Amino acid sequence: MASLAETGRVKTSQYPGPKLSSGKVLPPKLAFQTILKSRDELKTARKILREKKDTVNTLRNFIADGGFNNLDMFEISSKSILTSGMLSDEDKKAIGTIRTYGVGADVIIMYGGFLSAIDEENEDVDLSLVEKNLARTYESLNEVITICENNGF
Repeated sequence: MASLAETGRVKTSQYPGPKLSSGKVLPPKLAFQTILKSRDELKTARKILREKKDTVNTLRNFIADGGFNNLDMFEISSKSILTSGMLSDEDKKAIGTIRTYGVGADVIIMYGGFLSAIDEENEDVDLSLVEKNLARTYESLNEVITICENNGF
């Protein structure tokens, strides 16, 4: 199995995903669908944690097999929604970015913490930390989804 670094992820606690082009934007409805699919990916990972059967290796395989393809695009998706003109200024601020803090930044930071905690180079995986970061990522993502749904997405 490839390590996280070999799959193109930069392992940091703040941002796990690939370096993104600042000009990349998706149509807002597609961006929102990507975020909804991200929630499904997180549900699958949480299910793996609950099954408690070879959890660490199963999660690592899930990651290596592209299990978080949509969540890896979160920054592009959230940027697309933030620039769409469909959100109020207050809601844009609530979602925020990694630079302007908000629940969107929480998604990125907690997801990075999850990936760092489950990384192959981490021989002594603390499953409680993995579960905590995964739960916080899920909760923050749900807040982003609620904000979007309240604005007609």
